[in-house]
Amino acid sequence: MLGSFDWVDLGALVRDITTAKVWLALVRSELHYVEQVRAAETPFAVAVDVRPPQGGREPRPDLLMKAIFDGTISAFQAHTDRAVVADVASRLATVLPARAAEIEEHLLDHRRAVLGQVPQLVRPQGRAGVWNPADHLCVAGQLFPARPSGQCWAIRGRMFEVYRG
Repeated sequence: MLGSFDWVDLGALVRDITTAKVWLALVRSELHYVEQVRAAETPFAVAVDVRPPQGGREPRPDLLMKAIFDGTISAFQAHTDRAVVADVASRLATVLPARAAEIEEHLLDHRRAVLGQVPQLVRPQGRAGVWNPADHLCVAGQLFPARPSGQCWAIRGRMFEVYRG
């Protein structure tokens, strides 16, 4: 196992769950990760439990799959292009409840980057940047529905190194 996290709230409304918001919720939470980074180009797998809020319509966690996987993978990667990081952080600050300085700090945090480093984890494009995690190395992903609980969507997950024999 490379990393994990316990239940993290994502908010009450499904339309508000984006890659950026999943990423921010995770990097602000308690993440568990191994000390050594996996070898470059080593494939990995991601397993995420999705817990919808109680009440309302039948939950559809599958509608959140892209945002959840990209946000989770991004939370365990780091941005390395310092030439654009301030611009990217400023763009993200327009759509996230965080200051640009906090966003920049999290983007550059290499300690938790057990899924690798990406020159531009977020590209400076458009209003809020474009997420660009190294998800091409994610060779397996599982999204498990959990029983509804509470007032918010929540996720917990695990990342694993995949060995090919």
